[in-house]
Amino acid sequence: MRVADRSARSYLGSVHRGLLILAALLFAGCGALSGGAESGSSGSVQPTTDLVGRPAPPLRPVGEPSGACPELGPGLRPMTSAGYDREVLLLTPPSPKPGLPVLFVWHGLGATAKSMVPRLGLRELAAQGVIVVVPQAHPEADIGWGWTKAREDLVLFDDLRACLQRDLGADLDRVVTSGFSAGGLWSTYLLFHRADSLATAVIMSGGLLPPLLTYSTPAWSIPVVMFDGGPRDTYRAGPALIRFDRNTARLRDRLRQDGHLAVHCPNNRGHSVPTQRVDLIHRWALGHGYGATSPWSGREPPLGCTW
Repeated sequence: MRVADRSARSYLGSVHRGLLILAALLFAGCGALSGGAESGSSGSVQPTTDLVGRPAPPLRPVGEPSGACPELGPGLRPMTSAGYDREVLLLTPPSPKPGLPVLFVWHGLGATAKSMVPRLGLRELAAQGVIVVVPQAHPEADIGWGWTKAREDLVLFDDLRACLQRDLGADLDRVVTSGFSAGGLWSTYLLFHRADSLATAVIMSGGLLPPLLTYSTPAWSIPVVMFDGGPRDTYRAGPALIRFDRNTARLRDRLRQDGHLAVHCPNNRGHSVPTQRVDLIHRWALGHGYGATSPWSGREPPLGCTW
């Protein structure tokens, strides 16, 4: 078994390595970032709020976890997945009962699982009757999460889903993914490759990032809410400047073209977790079920958002 070195030096080294990899890959594909039909909103996509769309397939079957599941308790809890030692924060109400919804939260590059808890009011959300799952990125991941080398983190997602259903009786019809920055890109990847496990997705400064992360039709017309920090929502990786407002616009337009309810909530706060929209994030995460029509369908969009 490969054991992660979780010292501060190891983690900072992984961040530096990830930035170098990201810069090289983006620089090699910079033509896809500089303009054209996917460089931002084309202005020609018409919002769709009354959806028929693709019906949801049966939920992805739950298999046996690939390693030891985490136990409830304070702080980061150890587990094993895909042959690696991993850590995850698990927040639940006191004495959790079966049938609770699940919110996954994936942190950004250079951040930690613990740093997401106060920013998104996750303890308060757990107290309302939600299982909140905040994995810690593996120090050997190439770019925070494995959306360029996805197997280990896909297995981690599948393992945690299986563990929560087996050990806590989690409601698999109400599993939600969310993430910021690198975690937002990873949630975008899960939207494409695990929509058959998700009720909805909350994507914060994520979206499409060609040529690394390109569009793939989700398994069903899953509703999605997206946040970005406007023109100042940028992240520099070597010579490449990542424009998360454009990434989000790319994803928004492709989802709308594909028949999804895609709610876009921009702001002018730059590259930061949208703490001012925590109430909307909580309501959106709790308001959806697998294969069900969004309660926002056919209504006015939330304040500051567009269809």
